[in-house]
Amino acid sequence: MIEDWIDALTKVWEVEDGKGSRVTAYRLFERDDIPETIPLDIPTALTFFDNVDFEYSQGGPSLAFWRGTVEFNLTPDLDKRRIPYVLRYIKRIMVAAAGNITLGNRVNYMILDPSASIEMTVLQYGNAGQEHLGLVAKWIVKETIQGLVVTG
Repeated sequence: MIEDWIDALTKVWEVEDGKGSRVTAYRLFERDDIPETIPLDIPTALTFFDNVDFEYSQGGPSLAFWRGTVEFNLTPDLDKRRIPYVLRYIKRIMVAAAGNITLGNRVNYMILDPSASIEMTVLQYGNAGQEHLGLVAKWIVKETIQGLVVTG
């Protein structure tokens, strides 16, 4: 289930920032550290669950197709001169996702959603958050769930 692999997924997004550090990715279960506001002086990644489709049968394996979003908050403002910095993250995100397809053998696969774009966008996090530039990517996780008893 999601609590078994979501923090492994958040760690995928801890890519190099190009300045000698890594993106700070917030956990959901391991530390439960989703903040109310985010610092804008460092790049951060927030992973969100969007929906799940579930297939099951009596006596057979159950499959879950989880979908979600990751938001990369990359700049402190909307200064257009920062666009090249933001664009450099696209390859880093793609490489990180491709290198972690099974999330350490926790899932069948994790992919960037091929039907959704990685989008550069204006982000704002929290009630008092300042608008800033970032990237949004959609992900899909396919998971075989063992030991789920279906009755009825």
